[in-house]
Amino acid sequence: DLQEPYMHAFVYPESEHSESATGMLVHCSEDGDTQAVDSYLCGIFEWISIAVESRSARSLFVAGTVPTPLMRGLVGSLLCYMQITTEILADWADDLDLFVADEEEEGYRFSVRVSVQDLVQALVTAFPQALVASLGDAARAQSAVAAQRRRSQDDSWWLASEAVLSTIDIAASELKDAARGDLFELSSFLDNDVWPLAQSPRFPFGQGRAFVFVSSFAQTLPPEVAVAFVGAAATAVADPQLHPGVRLSAVRATTKFCRRLQPTQVKPHLDSFIRGLASIISQLSENSAHIALDALHAALRVDPDVTASLEPLISEVVMSVWKKYHADVLLNGIVVDIIEDLAANPHARDAFARRALSTIGSAISGADDTTVIASAIDLLCGLIKGMPSPMPEGYTDAIFPSLMRVLSITNDSEVQQCGQLCLKSLVQKDAVRLSQWRDEQGTSGLEFIFGFVAELMSPEKSESAALFVGDLACKIAQRCTTLVSSETLAALVRTITVRLATARMASFSASLLPFYAQLAVRHPDGFVDLLSSIELDSRSGLHAVLSAWLANYLDVQGYYSRKVSAAGLMRLFVLADARIKSLMVQGDLISNSANSDKIVTRSMSRTNPDQYTTIPAPAKIVKLLLAEMDVDLECHFASRGGAGSGVIVDEAGLADADSDDEGWEDDGDVHSLDGFAYPDKHSLLFGTNNRELFLNDSDDTDFDDNIDDDALADPLYHQDLNESLGMFFKQIVRDPQHDFHTSIEPLLTDVERATFAKVCS
Repeated sequence: DLQEPYMHAFVYPESEHSESATGMLVHCSEDGDTQAVDSYLCGIFEWISIAVESRSARSLFVAGTVPTPLMRGLVGSLLCYMQITTEILADWADDLDLFVADEEEEGYRFSVRVSVQDLVQALVTAFPQALVASLGDAARAQSAVAAQRRRSQDDSWWLASEAVLSTIDIAASELKDAARGDLFELSSFLDNDVWPLAQSPRFPFGQGRAFVFVSSFAQTLPPEVAVAFVGAAATAVADPQLHPGVRLSAVRATTKFCRRLQPTQVKPHLDSFIRGLASIISQLSENSAHIALDALHAALRVDPDVTASLEPLISEVVMSVWKKYHADVLLNGIVVDIIEDLAANPHARDAFARRALSTIGSAISGADDTTVIASAIDLLCGLIKGMPSPMPEGYTDAIFPSLMRVLSITNDSEVQQCGQLCLKSLVQKDAVRLSQWRDEQGTSGLEFIFGFVAELMSPEKSESAALFVGDLACKIAQRCTTLVSSETLAALVRTITVRLATARMASFSASLLPFYAQLAVRHPDGFVDLLSSIELDSRSGLHAVLSAWLANYLDVQGYYSRKVSAAGLMRLFVLADARIKSLMVQGDLISNSANSDKIVTRSMSRTNPDQYTTIPAPAKIVKLLLAEMDVDLECHFASRGGAGSGVIVDEAGLADADSDDEGWEDDGDVHSLDGFAYPDKHSLLFGTNNRELFLNDSDDTDFDDNIDDDALADPLYHQDLNESLGMFFKQIVRDPQHDFHTSIEPLLTDVERATFAKVCS
């Protein structure tokens, strides 16, 4: 039994047993190697984490949903191993950055405590009900041990209590549901662990744990408890004399209090929170500033009037962080979010913009470092996104000229990518004013943007530099069709189509497809006519676009974009246009001895490249839309949020990512874990908006914040795609002009036919 010697050697080193225990902390393996017990324990916990995911080991942990004795004993042991070691305490005392890193969900240091956290999370995921039952009993037992030690004036009591609260916090979501249903009782932990820790300044990391724990369960605990800790957290955040560990824990708690509690519960202390956070941010290093900056972001959303009254202080802190750490992606992202919120606050907008635009404009126009320029454009984009539409008078005139000036001369991919996203936001917010804006030669703002797109679409430009042109073009399709001539729009379509026809990277092709989907949804007949009139080297524009669309359909990113892409294909299919029916595209992989029942490596794919059938475009459309139902799009994307693209990438990274599709290198056997059987997807498809299935009760995730306003205004966004697909399939079977049974059904696989039959039944 390693538990007792481990505890004496690592957690209670001053105990009378520590010396003899230290001598036991070496494991002798059968081959004579030695291994420190802490490393040995980490290996054991990692192995159990893998076993938890295996169907064959399920009976070891649960009988139905009831925990087995092994499961109960394991959880009890984990609570002991969860205790903070003397080495960790020494590290935290010497370097607060390590404390911040260790408390992150994705910390970079590994220890027995971290391996226990990972195992508890694995148990929560695999056996939530059993874990709740086991943890309830084990936590109460360890809480009683802590209380006994406290009565005996044994200073180690706080370690046991801290481990109880920390472990419970890992399963907070499941335990909150259990507490609401009276299946898990929290009040005893308040009395035995939370209040004693909160009142023990001698143990700052234990005191801090009390703040974090209460903030995690703030909505479940009695209101008076939550309010009391909100006030205590505000005092702790603002008190420079307090131990830094307590202050940083109070900062973490502030984030959850501000996001989870009612504004009326937080507002009385909001001024103290904001002022205290402003003072802390300036004292933290680049590795730790994000927790205070994130807390500030949460606090600014509680009450717009309080935020506006403190705007000068907030602006100074936020812009100072950006000037100091503009190259830090995490900090820069939070700064952009704060800027967006300040721009959305009508009471703070103008004052903040006056301060921020001076700094941003100077960086865009005068900086020599392209990293600074790109980061400044990100800030400008955040400012624009927070503005109302149309933007207040004067903003576009102040922003647009300097932005276009730098975009017209730069060759830096990151600056160009940031510029595309910024222009996308500007078109969304103020397209009419852009169409009215003129330079000295009479060129409009929209004409400048079209010229920028044309430049990025030229063959000399890298595909990574133009990765967000598709997003910008989508916004043009949504906002500008009535502001420019049909000839101008046709020229834009031609420019993008010519580049799409020669695209090398799947990710680049996929980024352009939503633009075509928008056009197809709005004007399917005109879409086919226009693309058919475009002549490329050996095929029409319609052939080039549909070939790329059908080949890269599954690579389209974004909940809304995938919906529009599916809707666009349905609109094109129901046209029954002879020009579409005549197009032959890539079909199914031809199975052979080189690719059947094995992992295809890069070297194998080069020697024996895959071969595909050739089928009519309508048949391929049906295949892809059937696959869409099989993927269950609504569930797949709802948990990821956002309607558009993600982060800035470089061309090398894109090339590497695209090459991953070719397979793995030859590296021996490939093993897989046993999985659990899932219920039939198709029984869940109809009558349910599956987007909701993935929206859990985590109030820290602002899902709708990342969704484009134009997407939310589009009825397509709110449609159940699976229901629409089901109606589409039933329609094409009934309509004789599609000739489904003779021209499409024979080209479907057995699996596709079964899916189709089930959907149409």
